[in-house]
Amino acid sequence: MEIVYENRTRCRPQCDRNCGSYTFCPKPGECRCLHGCQRSKANATNCEPVCQMKCGRHQQCGKPNQCECNVGYIEDSEGLCRPHCTTCGANEQCVQPERCECVPGSQRNRTDQCEPQCSKPCRRNSHCDRPDICVCNEGYMKNVLGVCQPQCDVECGAHAQCTKPNRCECIDGYRQDEQGICQPLCQQDCGEHGYCSEPGKCACHPDYMLSEEAEVCQPICVACGRTVASVDCEPQCSAGCSANSYCSRPEECDCLEGYAKDAADQCSPICAPECEVHSVCTSPGRPCGDNSYCAEPEKCTCIEGYTSGNDHNRNCSSLRGSIVISLISMAVVLLLVCLALCIALIFKRCKEELPYAQQNDNPSLPMERVDTHLEGIENPGYAQ
Repeated sequence: MEIVYENRTRCRPQCDRNCGSYTFCPKPGECRCLHGCQRSKANATNCEPVCQMKCGRHQQCGKPNQCECNVGYIEDSEGLCRPHCTTCGANEQCVQPERCECVPGSQRNRTDQCEPQCSKPCRRNSHCDRPDICVCNEGYMKNVLGVCQPQCDVECGAHAQCTKPNRCECIDGYRQDEQGICQPLCQQDCGEHGYCSEPGKCACHPDYMLSEEAEVCQPICVACGRTVASVDCEPQCSAGCSANSYCSRPEECDCLEGYAKDAADQCSPICAPECEVHSVCTSPGRPCGDNSYCAEPEKCTCIEGYTSGNDHNRNCSSLRGSIVISLISMAVVLLLVCLALCIALIFKRCKEELPYAQQNDNPSLPMERVDTHLEGIENPGYAQ
Protein backbone atom coordinates (compact mmCIF):
# COMPACT_ATOMS: atom_id res chain seq x y z
CA MET A 1 0.00 0.00 0.00
CA GLU A 2 1.38 3.38 -0.96
CA ILE A 3 0.74 6.44 1.14
CA VAL A 4 1.70 9.91 0.03
CA TYR A 5 3.36 11.69 2.94
CA GLU A 6 4.88 15.16 2.57
CA ASN A 7 5.08 14.80 -1.17
CA ARG A 8 6.82 11.52 -0.64
CA THR A 9 5.52 8.03 -1.13
CA ARG A 10 5.65 5.72 1.90
CA CYS A 11 4.89 2.01 1.84
CA ARG A 12 2.83 0.34 4.63
CA PRO A 13 2.51 -3.38 5.36
CA GLN A 14 -0.58 -5.19 4.27
CA CYS A 15 -2.42 -7.86 6.25
CA ASP A 16 -4.57 -10.35 4.42
CA ARG A 17 -7.41 -10.22 6.98
CA ASN A 18 -9.03 -7.58 9.23
CA CYS A 19 -6.97 -7.24 12.36
CA GLY A 20 -9.95 -6.27 14.55
CA SER A 21 -10.43 -3.67 17.25
CA TYR A 22 -7.51 -1.99 18.94
CA THR A 23 -5.01 -3.71 16.59
CA PHE A 24 -2.56 -2.66 13.88
CA CYS A 25 -0.60 -4.40 11.10
CA PRO A 26 3.12 -3.98 11.85
CA LYS A 27 4.21 -6.22 8.94
CA PRO A 28 2.54 -8.11 6.18
CA GLY A 29 0.18 -10.85 7.44
CA GLU A 30 0.68 -10.04 11.19
CA CYS A 31 -1.82 -8.28 13.47
CA ARG A 32 -0.81 -6.97 16.86
CA CYS A 33 -2.69 -5.20 19.75
CA LEU A 34 -2.18 -1.50 20.26
CA HIS A 35 -0.10 -0.32 23.14
CA GLY A 36 -2.00 -0.73 26.42
CA CYS A 37 -4.31 -3.33 24.94
CA GLN A 38 -4.53 -7.05 25.06
CA ARG A 39 -6.28 -9.77 23.18
CA SER A 40 -9.94 -10.10 24.09
CA LYS A 41 -10.91 -13.29 25.83
CA ALA A 42 -14.26 -13.29 24.14
CA ASN A 43 -12.86 -12.77 20.63
CA ALA A 44 -9.19 -13.43 20.00
CA THR A 45 -9.28 -11.41 16.76
CA ASN A 46 -10.03 -8.21 18.69
CA CYS A 47 -7.95 -6.50 21.29
CA GLU A 48 -9.31 -4.54 24.24
CA PRO A 49 -7.73 -1.80 26.32
CA VAL A 50 -6.32 -2.62 29.72
CA CYS A 51 -7.02 -0.49 32.85
CA GLN A 52 -4.85 -0.92 35.87
CA MET A 53 -7.68 0.28 38.23
CA LYS A 54 -11.04 -1.44 38.46
CA CYS A 55 -13.85 0.33 36.61
CA GLY A 56 -17.08 1.07 38.49
CA ARG A 57 -20.65 -0.01 37.96
CA HIS A 58 -21.96 0.39 34.44
CA GLN A 59 -18.39 1.21 33.28
CA GLN A 60 -15.84 -0.41 31.05
CA CYS A 61 -12.26 0.21 30.15
CA GLY A 62 -12.69 2.28 26.99
CA LYS A 63 -9.04 3.28 26.58
CA PRO A 64 -5.83 2.14 28.23
CA ASN A 65 -6.16 3.08 31.94
CA GLN A 66 -9.33 5.09 31.21
CA CYS A 67 -12.83 3.93 32.30
CA GLU A 68 -15.90 4.96 30.30
CA CYS A 69 -19.68 4.48 30.86
CA ASN A 70 -21.31 1.59 29.10
CA VAL A 71 -23.53 2.23 26.13
CA GLY A 72 -26.86 3.68 27.34
CA TYR A 73 -25.28 5.26 30.40
CA ILE A 74 -23.97 8.75 31.01
CA GLU A 75 -21.67 10.07 33.66
CA ASP A 76 -23.24 12.37 36.28
CA SER A 77 -21.67 15.16 38.30
CA GLU A 78 -20.38 12.67 40.85
CA GLY A 79 -18.61 10.60 38.21
CA LEU A 80 -21.11 7.75 38.40
CA CYS A 81 -22.66 6.19 35.35
CA ARG A 82 -26.43 6.52 35.32
CA PRO A 83 -28.80 4.92 32.85
CA HIS A 84 -30.03 7.32 30.20
CA CYS A 85 -33.70 7.66 29.17
CA THR A 86 -35.13 10.22 26.80
CA THR A 87 -38.86 9.79 27.57
CA CYS A 88 -39.24 9.68 31.40
CA GLY A 89 -42.07 11.89 32.67
CA ALA A 90 -43.01 13.47 36.01
CA ASN A 91 -42.45 11.35 39.09
CA GLU A 92 -40.49 8.81 37.01
CA GLN A 93 -36.89 7.70 37.16
CA CYS A 94 -34.64 5.95 34.63
CA VAL A 95 -33.71 2.55 36.03
CA GLN A 96 -32.18 1.14 32.82
CA PRO A 97 -31.32 2.65 29.47
CA GLU A 98 -34.63 3.87 27.98
CA ARG A 99 -36.64 2.25 30.77
CA CYS A 100 -38.58 4.47 33.15
CA GLU A 101 -40.30 3.51 36.40
CA CYS A 102 -42.30 5.50 39.03
CA VAL A 103 -40.28 6.96 41.88
CA PRO A 104 -40.91 5.48 45.34
CA GLY A 105 -44.19 6.77 46.79
CA SER A 106 -45.81 7.08 43.37
CA GLN A 107 -47.76 4.74 41.15
CA ARG A 108 -49.14 4.74 37.65
CA ASN A 109 -52.71 5.82 37.09
CA ARG A 110 -55.14 4.89 34.33
CA THR A 111 -53.46 7.29 31.93
CA ASP A 112 -50.07 5.61 32.48
CA GLN A 113 -48.83 8.65 34.44
CA CYS A 114 -46.97 8.32 37.72
CA GLU A 115 -48.80 10.09 40.54
CA PRO A 116 -47.42 10.63 44.05
CA GLN A 117 -49.45 8.96 46.78
CA CYS A 118 -50.57 10.65 50.03
CA SER A 119 -51.75 8.55 52.95
CA LYS A 120 -54.50 11.14 53.71
CA PRO A 121 -56.75 12.74 51.04
CA CYS A 122 -55.74 16.28 50.12
CA ARG A 123 -58.17 19.13 50.81
CA ARG A 124 -60.19 20.99 48.20
CA ASN A 125 -58.19 22.92 45.58
CA SER A 126 -54.98 21.02 46.43
CA HIS A 127 -53.21 17.93 45.17
CA CYS A 128 -50.59 15.45 46.27
CA ASP A 129 -47.38 16.94 44.92
CA ARG A 130 -44.96 14.56 46.62
CA PRO A 131 -45.48 11.46 48.72
CA ASP A 132 -47.57 12.55 51.76
CA ILE A 133 -47.18 16.24 50.82
CA CYS A 134 -50.21 18.21 49.60
CA VAL A 135 -49.81 21.59 47.90
CA CYS A 136 -52.37 24.07 46.55
CA ASN A 137 -53.32 23.97 42.90
CA GLU A 138 -52.03 26.65 40.59
CA GLY A 139 -53.77 29.98 41.32
CA TYR A 140 -54.56 29.03 44.92
CA MET A 141 -52.87 29.86 48.21
CA LYS A 142 -53.31 28.60 51.76
CA ASN A 143 -54.97 30.88 54.29
CA VAL A 144 -54.41 30.94 58.06
CA LEU A 145 -56.67 27.89 58.42
CA GLY A 146 -54.64 25.89 55.92
CA VAL A 147 -57.39 25.97 53.27
CA CYS A 148 -56.41 26.66 49.66
CA GLN A 149 -58.24 29.83 48.53
CA PRO A 150 -58.32 31.19 44.96
CA GLN A 151 -56.20 34.25 44.28
CA CYS A 152 -57.24 37.23 42.17
CA ASP A 153 -54.65 39.72 40.93
CA VAL A 154 -57.26 42.55 40.98
CA GLU A 155 -59.25 43.57 44.08
CA CYS A 156 -62.78 42.17 43.79
CA GLY A 157 -64.44 45.19 45.44
CA ALA A 158 -67.36 45.54 47.83
CA HIS A 159 -69.85 42.65 48.16
CA ALA A 160 -67.71 40.42 45.91
CA GLN A 161 -65.32 37.55 46.48
CA CYS A 162 -62.65 35.66 44.54
CA THR A 163 -64.29 32.32 43.68
CA LYS A 164 -61.71 31.09 41.14
CA PRO A 165 -58.20 32.21 40.16
CA ASN A 166 -58.58 35.76 38.75
CA ARG A 167 -62.39 35.51 38.78
CA CYS A 168 -64.58 37.65 41.06
CA GLU A 169 -68.26 36.94 41.75
CA CYS A 170 -70.91 38.74 43.83
CA ILE A 171 -71.87 37.30 47.20
CA ASP A 172 -75.39 36.03 47.87
CA GLY A 173 -78.05 38.75 47.62
CA TYR A 174 -76.03 40.83 45.13
CA ARG A 175 -75.61 40.87 41.34
CA GLN A 176 -73.31 42.71 38.94
CA ASP A 177 -74.54 45.77 37.08
CA GLU A 178 -73.36 46.99 33.67
CA GLN A 179 -70.22 48.48 35.24
CA GLY A 180 -69.38 45.19 36.96
CA ILE A 181 -70.21 46.53 40.44
CA CYS A 182 -72.11 44.24 42.82
CA GLN A 183 -75.45 45.83 43.68
CA PRO A 184 -77.99 44.54 46.28
CA LEU A 185 -80.89 42.53 44.91
CA CYS A 186 -84.52 43.20 45.92
CA GLN A 187 -87.37 40.98 44.79
CA GLN A 188 -89.90 43.79 45.25
CA ASP A 189 -90.03 46.94 43.12
CA CYS A 190 -88.57 49.89 45.06
CA GLY A 191 -90.41 52.40 42.88
CA GLU A 192 -89.40 55.52 40.99
CA HIS A 193 -88.06 57.38 44.03
CA GLY A 194 -86.49 54.42 45.82
CA TYR A 195 -83.56 52.07 45.44
CA CYS A 196 -82.43 48.72 46.82
CA SER A 197 -80.08 49.55 49.70
CA GLU A 198 -79.68 46.03 51.11
CA PRO A 199 -80.72 42.59 49.89
CA GLY A 200 -84.52 42.58 50.13
CA LYS A 201 -84.69 46.12 51.61
CA CYS A 202 -85.65 49.35 49.82
CA ALA A 203 -84.60 52.88 50.76
CA CYS A 204 -85.73 56.28 49.47
CA HIS A 205 -83.80 58.95 47.62
CA PRO A 206 -83.13 62.27 49.42
CA ASP A 207 -86.28 64.27 50.25
CA TYR A 208 -88.40 61.11 50.15
CA MET A 209 -89.66 58.79 52.90
CA LEU A 210 -91.34 55.39 53.03
CA SER A 211 -95.06 55.71 53.74
CA GLU A 212 -96.44 53.49 56.49
CA GLU A 213 -99.46 52.40 54.49
CA ALA A 214 -98.15 51.44 51.06
CA GLU A 215 -94.41 51.29 51.86
CA VAL A 216 -93.58 53.39 48.81
CA CYS A 217 -91.33 56.44 48.65
CA GLN A 218 -93.30 59.67 48.83
CA PRO A 219 -92.02 63.26 48.96
CA ILE A 220 -91.37 64.81 52.37
CA CYS A 221 -93.45 67.93 53.09
CA VAL A 222 -92.78 70.21 56.07
CA ALA A 223 -95.76 72.24 57.32
CA CYS A 224 -97.30 73.36 60.62
CA GLY A 225 -94.11 72.45 62.42
CA ARG A 226 -94.59 68.76 61.68
CA THR A 227 -92.67 66.55 59.21
CA VAL A 228 -94.54 63.72 57.54
CA ALA A 229 -94.40 61.68 54.36
CA SER A 230 -97.48 62.49 52.28
CA VAL A 231 -98.39 63.11 48.68
CA ASP A 232 -100.57 66.11 49.59
CA CYS A 233 -98.35 67.37 52.44
CA GLU A 234 -100.04 68.65 55.62
CA PRO A 235 -103.79 69.37 55.80
CA GLN A 236 -104.64 73.05 55.90
CA CYS A 237 -107.18 74.86 58.11
CA SER A 238 -107.90 78.34 56.75
CA ALA A 239 -109.28 79.72 60.05
CA GLY A 240 -106.47 78.23 62.10
CA CYS A 241 -106.83 76.05 65.17
CA SER A 242 -107.30 77.20 68.76
CA ALA A 243 -104.89 76.58 71.61
CA ASN A 244 -104.02 72.98 72.40
CA SER A 245 -105.23 71.74 69.01
CA TYR A 246 -103.86 71.04 65.53
CA CYS A 247 -105.15 70.74 61.98
CA SER A 248 -105.71 67.00 61.53
CA ARG A 249 -107.74 67.11 58.32
CA PRO A 250 -108.58 69.89 55.86
CA GLU A 251 -110.63 72.51 57.72
CA GLU A 252 -110.89 70.25 60.81
CA CYS A 253 -109.02 70.67 64.10
CA ASP A 254 -108.46 67.99 66.74
CA CYS A 255 -107.30 68.42 70.32
CA LEU A 256 -103.79 67.47 71.34
CA GLU A 257 -103.26 64.39 73.46
CA GLY A 258 -104.53 64.97 76.99
CA TYR A 259 -107.11 67.58 75.87
CA ALA A 260 -110.79 67.36 74.92
CA LYS A 261 -113.36 69.79 73.57
CA ASP A 262 -115.57 71.46 76.16
CA ALA A 263 -119.01 73.06 75.84
CA ALA A 264 -117.44 76.14 74.22
CA ASP A 265 -115.77 73.92 71.56
CA GLN A 266 -112.36 74.74 73.05
CA CYS A 267 -109.68 72.15 73.87
CA SER A 268 -109.45 71.93 77.64
CA PRO A 269 -107.09 69.69 79.59
CA ILE A 270 -108.41 66.37 80.84
CA CYS A 271 -107.88 65.50 84.50
CA ALA A 272 -108.53 62.02 85.79
CA PRO A 273 -110.33 61.72 88.09
CA GLU A 274 -112.43 64.81 87.44
CA CYS A 275 -111.64 67.98 89.38
CA GLU A 276 -113.42 68.41 92.70
CA VAL A 277 -115.44 71.38 93.93
CA HIS A 278 -113.70 74.78 93.69
CA SER A 279 -110.93 73.36 91.48
CA VAL A 280 -110.09 73.96 87.80
CA CYS A 281 -108.23 71.65 85.40
CA THR A 282 -105.84 73.81 83.33
CA SER A 283 -103.51 71.15 81.92
CA PRO A 284 -103.53 67.36 81.78
CA GLY A 285 -101.56 65.57 84.43
CA ARG A 286 -101.77 64.54 88.05
CA PRO A 287 -105.04 65.70 89.63
CA CYS A 288 -104.91 68.34 92.37
CA GLY A 289 -106.90 68.39 95.61
CA ASP A 290 -109.75 70.62 96.87
CA ASN A 291 -109.71 74.31 95.92
CA SER A 292 -106.63 73.95 93.63
CA TYR A 293 -105.88 73.46 89.98
CA CYS A 294 -103.03 72.07 87.87
CA ALA A 295 -101.16 75.19 86.67
CA GLU A 296 -98.18 73.31 85.18
CA PRO A 297 -97.27 69.64 84.82
CA GLU A 298 -96.98 68.24 88.34
CA LYS A 299 -97.60 71.68 89.88
CA CYS A 300 -100.84 72.70 91.61
CA THR A 301 -102.00 76.25 92.45
CA CYS A 302 -104.76 77.32 94.86
CA ILE A 303 -107.68 79.24 93.38
CA GLU A 304 -108.14 82.85 94.45
CA GLY A 305 -109.17 83.28 98.11
CA TYR A 306 -107.66 79.93 99.21
CA THR A 307 -104.34 79.00 100.78
CA SER A 308 -102.48 75.74 101.21
CA GLY A 309 -100.95 74.15 104.23
CA ASN A 310 -98.29 72.19 102.28
CA ASP A 311 -95.59 72.87 99.70
CA HIS A 312 -97.38 71.07 96.88
CA ASN A 313 -100.60 73.17 97.10
CA ARG A 314 -102.72 70.06 96.72
CA ASN A 315 -105.27 70.90 99.48
CA CYS A 316 -106.25 74.56 99.65
CA SER A 317 -108.66 76.31 102.03
CA SER A 318 -110.05 79.89 102.58
CA LEU A 319 -109.15 81.79 105.83
CA ARG A 320 -112.47 83.70 105.88
CA GLY A 321 -114.43 80.55 105.26
CA SER A 322 -112.52 78.82 108.06
CA ILE A 323 -113.46 81.56 110.55
CA VAL A 324 -117.16 81.45 109.59
CA ILE A 325 -117.20 77.68 109.83
CA SER A 326 -115.52 77.88 113.27
CA LEU A 327 -118.10 80.43 114.60
CA ILE A 328 -121.00 78.40 113.31
CA SER A 329 -119.52 75.33 114.90
CA MET A 330 -119.15 77.10 118.27
CA ALA A 331 -122.75 78.40 118.13
CA VAL A 332 -124.04 74.94 117.42
CA VAL A 333 -122.07 73.56 120.34
CA LEU A 334 -123.43 76.25 122.72
CA LEU A 335 -126.98 75.60 121.56
CA LEU A 336 -126.57 71.93 122.19
CA VAL A 337 -125.19 72.61 125.68
CA CYS A 338 -128.12 74.89 126.58
CA LEU A 339 -130.61 72.40 125.33
CA ALA A 340 -129.00 69.70 127.41
CA LEU A 341 -129.12 71.87 130.57
CA CYS A 342 -132.82 72.69 130.09
CA ILE A 343 -133.69 69.05 129.68
CA ALA A 344 -131.75 68.16 132.80
CA LEU A 345 -133.48 70.92 134.90
CA ILE A 346 -136.96 69.90 133.80
CA PHE A 347 -136.20 66.32 134.57
CA LYS A 348 -135.03 67.27 138.06
CA ARG A 349 -138.14 69.30 138.93
CA CYS A 350 -140.43 66.59 137.72
CA LYS A 351 -138.73 64.14 139.97
CA GLU A 352 -139.05 66.30 143.15
CA GLU A 353 -142.94 67.05 142.94
CA LEU A 354 -145.45 64.47 144.51
CA PRO A 355 -148.46 63.19 142.68
CA TYR A 356 -151.78 65.03 143.31
CA ALA A 357 -153.45 61.96 144.92
CA GLN A 358 -150.82 61.84 147.60
CA GLN A 359 -151.21 65.45 148.75
CA ASN A 360 -153.26 66.12 152.19
CA ASP A 361 -155.49 69.04 152.77
CA ASN A 362 -153.98 71.68 154.89
CA PRO A 363 -155.97 71.67 158.31
CA SER A 364 -154.72 75.13 159.07
CA LEU A 365 -156.93 76.63 156.43
CA PRO A 366 -160.33 77.89 157.93
CA MET A 367 -163.37 76.24 156.52
CA GLU A 368 -166.80 77.96 156.84
CA ARG A 369 -170.10 76.21 156.49
CA VAL A 370 -172.12 77.52 153.64
CA ASP A 371 -175.77 77.07 153.21
CA THR A 372 -176.28 75.68 149.78
CA HIS A 373 -179.95 74.89 150.29
CA LEU A 374 -181.11 78.06 148.69
CA GLU A 375 -179.30 77.14 145.55
CA GLY A 376 -180.91 73.75 145.58
CA ILE A 377 -177.81 71.99 146.53
CA GLU A 378 -177.98 69.50 149.28
CA ASN A 379 -175.10 69.66 151.58
CA PRO A 380 -175.11 66.85 154.11
CA GLY A 381 -172.16 68.40 155.83
CA TYR A 382 -174.00 71.51 156.64
CA ALA A 383 -175.44 71.53 160.23
CA GLN A 384 -177.65 74.10 161.54
